[in-house]
Amino acid sequence: MPASSEPLLPTSNQPESLTPAPHGQDGEPQLWRLKMLRPAPSTADEDALGGGFGGASSSLGGGGSGGQQRCFAGAELLSAALQALPITLFNLAQSYAFAQLVCVDSELEPALVAAMHLTGLVTVQARLSCSSAVPHYAVASADVTIALLCHRLVSSVYAALGTHTAAAAATARATSLLAVGLASLSQGAMYYAVGRARAAEIVLFLPYPLLAGLLAVTGAMATLGAVAVSTGISVHDARSLQHALRDGGAQLASAAGLALLQLVIGAKLHTLSAFVLLLPAALTIFYAIAGFAGCTLDGLVSDGWLFEAEAGVPLSVYFAPGAATGRLGPVSWSAMFSDVNGLFASAVTSLAAMLLKVVVLESASGAYLDMNAELRAAGSASALAALVGGVAAHPSPDYVTALRQAGVRTRAVGVATIALTASVLASGLPLMNVLPRPLLGSLLMANGVELTKLWLWDARRWIDRPGFAMLFAMICSALLFGQTAAVLLGALCAVFLSHLRLSRANALKYHLTSRSCHPP
Repeated sequence: MPASSEPLLPTSNQPESLTPAPHGQDGEPQLWRLKMLRPAPSTADEDALGGGFGGASSSLGGGGSGGQQRCFAGAELLSAALQALPITLFNLAQSYAFAQLVCVDSELEPALVAAMHLTGLVTVQARLSCSSAVPHYAVASADVTIALLCHRLVSSVYAALGTHTAAAAATARATSLLAVGLASLSQGAMYYAVGRARAAEIVLFLPYPLLAGLLAVTGAMATLGAVAVSTGISVHDARSLQHALRDGGAQLASAAGLALLQLVIGAKLHTLSAFVLLLPAALTIFYAIAGFAGCTLDGLVSDGWLFEAEAGVPLSVYFAPGAATGRLGPVSWSAMFSDVNGLFASAVTSLAAMLLKVVVLESASGAYLDMNAELRAAGSASALAALVGGVAAHPSPDYVTALRQAGVRTRAVGVATIALTASVLASGLPLMNVLPRPLLGSLLMANGVELTKLWLWDARRWIDRPGFAMLFAMICSALLFGQTAAVLLGALCAVFLSHLRLSRANALKYHLTSRSCHPP
């Protein structure tokens, strides 16, 4: 799972939910498909499905005195707050990293985009706590596929309009902010429509190499985005990558080292545990070295170790009419849709990732879930987040696994997460100003590397040679020509391989003859 940002599977060593269909008599693998794990829920899980604070009060027991019950309730709330704290810290770091990624190649303010992410997290979490079948486990997190989609939108808008004049800059800013909101709204509507049509199970029948290719490409794009966040230099080709390595080599090496540590510790313990251990250690070491070297904050900014200082966006400003959006200009619809092919490829990838998360959510929760109902809940939550000015977020299978292992049985952790995140959002603390570039870059880098490893390297054990060649071709086309070319190539290869395997099926290969097909 994500070392820096949350992965699409609960753990990196848990691909057992993705298994091939049995082999045919001739040894040829049949069509690949996803196989859902449906573990029988334990009695405790069944009792917890009703969840909520009512379940918590009943679990406290009714035989003790009122003082004892209040004591137990207080201890439970304290435990929920302690469990929600690392989740909130990780969500904050993810939101800041994704905000920086969205604003690459643009002049959009990362602080404003970060506030949009936090608003989306609070809204989606509140909605999931009311509509999910496992409300005590369902905790929202920012999603890398949504961040890449928003980055694609924003960069295409600024590339089409430019910032050569104040009017053009205002138009680009207004168009970008509206595009981010519409992207979240459209993704939520898409999730809800698929769930309403009861078509969530379609992901179970997608060719495995195609699905692995889409997510491996997402990991590669996230890794390139991590280079831009760590160094401040956007990577589009080999020359820009060489430029980033030359001018930001120290920052990139620091980010790679932190990402490696988070992956290693996360594999031994848990992603949240790795983050909680590394965050204070990294900040202490960074500022200790800077203090001994006599560096000032302005010097660290100019040297590329810290982001440009920005004022925070408190809740009172974020929702004040005209306050946060006073510099908005007219919207350019043509610029918003200047890269339709790329947007379609990103949207398809995001939908596939969401469908897979819903499948894994059932395995992570240990309960029987209606995939379509969960998809409708996630879709309505994302759409609601967009309507209140936020960015779409997804339920996290990784959090579900952690909370289930911790024995959580109420919504208290989710409510505490909402309260902590809303407090940071309302205060408008400029926390991004003190977080080093390599720290946020390592979150993206670990997420991208783990996705690529999980769906490119680990998947080789479940993919035959033609499928693996298709997967490798998708990665190469994404790096050379972009995500659109990779999605198109993967779709064409999937159709070709599907027909090739069907033509080799036993029923056609051994039971049909030319005389039966063309009788005299």
